[in-house]
This record gives sequence, structure tokens and C-alpha cells, in this order.
Amino acid sequence: MARSGYAKRYAPNNKIGVVVKRPRGVYPVAFWFYFGIAGLIWNPISKVVLPKTIQNQDIITAIKTTVLIGVLLVIIGIIQVKKISRNIALALFGLLSVYQVYAIVAFLILGPVESKVIGYKLLLTVPSICCVIYLLLPSFRIRAKEFLVYKEEEAERKRILKQMPNA
Repeated sequence: MARSGYAKRYAPNNKIGVVVKRPRGVYPVAFWFYFGIAGLIWNPISKVVLPKTIQNQDIITAIKTTVLIGVLLVIIGIIQVKKISRNIALALFGLLSVYQVYAIVAFLILGPVESKVIGYKLLLTVPSICCVIYLLLPSFRIRAKEFLVYKEEEAERKRILKQMPNA
């Protein structure tokens, strides 16, 4: 039996009546983005680097506010599975991972170093690498695309139903 045009159009992957759920892994990625990028990285920068380089407190406050808004927008985008937010997170996690691995290797080559320093670097590196791997998985990318298509189709369906006159 042939499927109607409605069923073909409003069912992702030709599955009728299937609700496409948000990939569950976006929540740990958003969590680590907040604590890994915003907490563990931004805190030392805002308390040590900015006051030493910029003397005007108003500029420091503006930078902190802008970064906070940017981080929150990226976190919301990650949870909504937006492609641009996923790519920003992927780039920042990748840069953080490369830098931390480089720092670990440099510390180990230069000589004796406290284990706390290596532990802190590993604390930043391991979850970031896990997030990069998860965001690069083909299965995640497929599920994210299906979810976005489903959400778009649901919004279109609701818009059409809203425009229909009540019978």
C-alpha cells in the first residue's frame, strides 16, 4: 500500500508516527562545557589575567558579561542540538584537549612536577576528549540531524494547524 504524501513528509526516515528524541549525550556535553570551559578555564583567566592586562574595571565587567552570555547561548544551543553550537563546542574542546596534552608532555619532559598539576591537566583533558569523540561520532551526527528535521517538521505542522479555521 502506498503511503500518503503527508506520511512521507512528516515522518523522518519514512517512519510513521515515530517521535525522534533528543540525543541524550548532549546533556553531559553541555554540563562539561559549563564546568570545563566556563568554570575551570574562565575562573583563573578572569581573576588573574584580565586584572593584570586591563586596568579599567568597566571593560573587565563588559568582557565577563559578554563571555557569560556567549557561554549560555552555546550551552542552550548544545541542548537544542544546533549545529553551530555543536561546532563551537567541538572546536573549544579540541583546542583545550590539544593544549592540555601538550602541557602534560611538556611538564613530563621538563622534569619533576607535582602530581596535582598532572591530575588537574588530566581532569580537563579526559572529559574534553570524550566530548570531542562523542560530537564526532557518525551515529550522533545522524541522530542530531534527524532530531532537527523532526523539530522543524513539528513546528511546520503546528503552524499549519494553527492557520486552519476551526470547523
